[in-house]
Amino acid sequence: MKTMNPQRAPARPTSSTGFTLVELVVVIMI
Repeated sequence: MKTMNPQRAPARPTSSTGFTLVELVVVIMI
């Protein structure tokens, strides 16, 4: 998963789905 998140910026980079990488990981874990 680290390869999919090369940037650890404080800003929230919204993807096409509108979810951030962190939120996506949280949803998968849940």
